[in-house]
Amino acid sequence: MNNPTIANPATFHPALAASEWIARKEARGQTVDLDRIAIPHHLIEQQDTPEALTRRVITRVHAHIAKTGITGPAPLIA
Repeated sequence: MNNPTIANPATFHPALAASEWIARKEARGQTVDLDRIAIPHHLIEQQDTPEALTRRVITRVHAHIAKTGITGPAPLIA
């Protein structure tokens, strides 16, 4: 199974990549349980603007830092 669609960015489509992935898994004898796979990220509507997303991430990072008590940068070598 050699499909140039997957490797060519000009013709790439996430649905084709997913169907190709399923076909390759099944060709190897591996089962694909579609009920266990989450919704593809390309189908999830983006709710946040980049600025709102940045604020939300920074807030979560600051909360994690406060919870863990980190006071400076993590050491590069343990």
